[in-house]
Amino acid sequence: MKERRWIYSTPDRDAAAGLARSLRISPVTAQLLLNRGVSSPQHAQGFLRPDLNGLHDPMLFNDMPKVVSRVQKALRENEKIAIFGDYDVDGTSGTAVLFKLFELLDKPVVYRIPHRVEEGYGLNEGAIRSFAADGVKLLFTVDCGTTNVTQIELAASLGIDVIVVDHHEPPGRLPPAYAMINPKLSGST
Repeated sequence: MKERRWIYSTPDRDAAAGLARSLRISPVTAQLLLNRGVSSPQHAQGFLRPDLNGLHDPMLFNDMPKVVSRVQKALRENEKIAIFGDYDVDGTSGTAVLFKLFELLDKPVVYRIPHRVEEGYGLNEGAIRSFAADGVKLLFTVDCGTTNVTQIELAASLGIDVIVVDHHEPPGRLPPAYAMINPKLSGST
């Protein structure tokens, strides 16, 4: 096994003290912000207390117009929608946010979080077949899907459009999803 070597940032105690004073935070927190490239009080304020005005325009994702159009169709035609989220914190929280969106739209959806040991990571054939048997026509994957080529091919063959919402590195061959929302896709804006 290759030995790992930690590389530490050299602390800038004066900058950390100044940032800490201006924001009324601890010097340790200020140094952590500096280590992450957050050096101005304005930038730090936005980092520590984000609001909706600071979000990027979601239409910057290449497939977002397709996603919006497909969701509108599903709502208009009362199609069954499912969410398959990864079992980790970003998968479960992302699933909860998407579930809440549909709840606010008064559109019941089904969701599934796989069992970490029994089902493993990523979209799986059993879940897809179960969704298809339940009449699902639109499936969101949350925090997975970018590498699930075979599984998304199966979903498409069963009449399910898949929208991948993920942030993992894309492989050489992308799955044939209806749409993919992933900032790491080639050409992503």
